[in-house]
Parts: sequence; C-alpha cells; structure tokens
Amino acid sequence: MTNLLIFGAGSIGNHLANAARKKNWHVTVFDTDYKALERMQKVIYPSRYGEWDKNIVTSSNKEITDQNFNYVFIGTPPDTHLEVAKYVLNKYKSSTVMIEKPLTSPNINDIEHLFKLIQTKPDGNFVGYTHSVSKVINKLENIVRDNKVGSIKNLHVEFKEHWKGIFDAHPWLQGPKDSYLGFWKRGGGALGEHSHALNLWQHISHIFSMGKINSVSSSIEYSKEKDIYYDCESVLNLSTNGGLKGTVLQDVITFPPTKKALIECENASIKITFNKQNNRDELELIHLPENKKSLFEFPKSRSDDFSKELDHIESFSYNSKVSPINIYRGLDTMLVITAAHISNKNNSRSVFIDDSQNYSQKAIIY
Repeated sequence: MTNLLIFGAGSIGNHLANAARKKNWHVTVFDTDYKALERMQKVIYPSRYGEWDKNIVTSSNKEITDQNFNYVFIGTPPDTHLEVAKYVLNKYKSSTVMIEKPLTSPNINDIEHLFKLIQTKPDGNFVGYTHSVSKVINKLENIVRDNKVGSIKNLHVEFKEHWKGIFDAHPWLQGPKDSYLGFWKRGGGALGEHSHALNLWQHISHIFSMGKINSVSSSIEYSKEKDIYYDCESVLNLSTNGGLKGTVLQDVITFPPTKKALIECENASIKITFNKQNNRDELELIHLPENKKSLFEFPKSRSDDFSKELDHIESFSYNSKVSPINIYRGLDTMLVITAAHISNKNNSRSVFIDDSQNYSQKAIIY
C-alpha cells in the first residue's frame, strides 16, 4: 500500500487527498488547526467530491506523522513552506517530497535557505505546478520533438483571473485579507498565486532548449489598503541565456478568466488555451506559410489536474531532476518572482539572474 502524508487541510490538501484516494493510496492529513480538519471533512471535501472519504486519516496530533511514508506533500501557505520543509526534509529522507506552489515567499533569504535544505536530500523533490505536466503540454513536447515547427521566435503566457474565481472555490474566505493571498510578501498576489504562468513560460523555454531566464524587467500594479498589500497585475519582460524573449502577464482582476500560451515559431504558430469553458485544454497548431490548422482537445475536470500530477510524480520519483516540476525549477520560478519585484521597485530596470550562484544572495544582480 502506498502511504501518503499531507501537511495542510486547506484547498490544495483536499485536491491532493482526493487524487491520491483515486489511486487507492492510504492518505493521512495533518494540520495544526482542528477547525481546518473539521472543515475538510464537513465542507470542502463533500462539496467537491460528493461525500467524505472515511478512509482518509486526519489529525492535529503531530505524533501521527511518526510513520513511514512513501510520499510527503506540503500544502500549507507559502510563507510556512520553509519551516515545514525543514521538518519534512530532515525527517523523511527516504520519502518523495512535493511542495505546493509558490515554493517560498519572494525573498532571496528564503530561497537560499530552501536550496541549502534540498542539498541534504537532492533527489525526489517536486513543486506543485500542475500545468507543466498536463496532457496539452505533453502534446506540445511531442510536436516540438517531431521537429516540424522549427525554432521558437517569441513566447507569451498569461494567466489572468479575478479574485472571484478563487474565492468562489474557497467560500470559507471572505476575501484576500483572510489568507496569504492578500499579501505579496507572503507569496500571495498575482505573481505568487498565478505563478503557473511564469513557471510554464520557463518550461516551454526548456522544451525548445532555450535555457533559463537570466533577465527580467517588470511593471507591477499593487493594491495597498489597511489590511492588505498585494500585486493585482504584473507584466514581465523576460529573456533567457539561450536568446529567447517574451512576456508573462498575471493578474487577479480579469473576468472571465483567460489562461493561455502563444508560441511563435519558425514554421508554425501555436496557441494553448487552458480550462476552456472549464472542461478542456486546447492546442491550436497553424503550420506556416500554408496556414494549415490542427486542433487538439483534452477534456478534463479540475480533479484531473491533480491526478495527472500524482501520476507524473509517481513515474519520476527516482529521477526527479529530469522532471519539469522538479524542485529546482520551482526555485528558478521564485528567483524570477523576487527579481520582478526588485525590478518594479527600481523603475522597471532590468534585473539579471546568475544561476551559477546556486540561488544565493549573489544570484540576483541589480
């Protein structure tokens, strides 16, 4: 029996628990907040999946974690990831570990500390960016591998979604002030919550062998009120050490939401749309110059995103470094988010990222 421990009974904890139970894994959920565990059993899980699964073990007693687990997933708020990761990476050295996105708060000290922690257990660690292992991105990888679209010329990714969609799915929260979401320094706001877009931009760059992001210039709009301080809209201009240039847009103000990637290649134009009509992802391929169009559709539900993620982690547990959601990719994403906030603070001045510095204080140059 595969044994999974989840830290955190919030939204992501419920998604992961349900995906694991579909695989017939034994699931234990730990949370220090008894009310969160009660809400999981009585509200979140039944409303999403029909009824509570009595095979899921829940507890606020830390002694319940004194077992052997094949997998340990961290689904707590991002500003607690570092503290929880210290405990998990030291205690469960033989377990496969996944930390939900965003990996840390956008703080170079946290990024550096997490990197040093990972060195004690460099293999078998993942970050929860579900879109990078989705079926539609698997299709993109196959298309590029067939070598018919040519080299990439430009890349644009945008994930723009009003808070409404997030809080409709989290009715126990009245608004952004009720969680980390309303505080960019805690890992919330548009850059943190919708960092799927940035991570996906990075992954597509790797698919085309264009390397890591090494420069970012940003324009960020912040919302600052009495109880909240978050970035509501961000525009990132990016370049990689392989010469690719492009943009990432993320916001929490657009309704209805739009989530897409536009890829301009030498011999083709590719458009990927996520959650189209909430029931499928799509890839539209237009071959140039004849304008021959092909459309590929991938029906899915919200829970399918997490089932696919768990399938991927299970397949790559012993070779995590070649996975698009290995934890080092998550650290790369956090470096860019941190650099973007620095760039905006310095009048959109370009900030450079030196990946040879191993995510240390010297990795960001401005």
